Amino acid sequence: MNRKIIEDQLKASGITDEAELKKAVDKILEENGKDITSLKTQITTLKEEVEVQKGVVETKNSKIKELEGVDVEALKTAEYERGKAEGAKEVEDMKFDTALETALKGFKVKDKASIMGHLDMKAIGKEKDESGNFKITGLEEQIKTIKEKDNGKYNYLFEEEGNPPPQFSTQQTNNSNASITNDTLLGALKEKFNQK
Repeated sequence: MNRKIIEDQLKASGITDEAELKKAVDKILEENGKDITSLKTQITTLKEEVEVQKGVVETKNSKIKELEGVDVEALKTAEYERGKAEGAKEVEDMKFDTALETALKGFKVKDKASIMGHLDMKAIGKEKDESGNFKITGLEEQIKTIKEKDNGKYNYLFEEEGNPPPQFSTQQTNNSNASITNDTLLGALKEKFNQK
């Protein structure tokens, strides 16, 4: 706002005293300055926000350009193949575990987990037969070594050959005339403690 224009308009409206005129012009310019300062602050803030938004748009545009070159179908195919390979490996591992467990049962191992710490898994071979099943090799030598090691110290890992474990029954008979023998747990306990 121009000071000369304001003074001319105030003089035209009838203010002739120079002190009053100066005071009125100063007041008008002060109020106008407050409005201008407020508007300048708003403009500066809006300019900063526009610059920030331009940066965001530029970043998003560059990301879009990067993604335009990506072959989504190739990614899908690659992920499918990776999942298929992982699944096939899991199936192969399960087949090997089953074949190993079956082989260990053939050697009368009581518990697979108990003997695993004594086996060298790198020395155990796995060969596939024509049906896709595993044949375990190298296990017989290791089992023999474990059985003979330290004068049979690890024989507890294997079932005893020839003597099946005793079978006990916990069933009681209601027949009071039936004789109690060692075939039942009750009979074995009574015999142990010499009771009739």
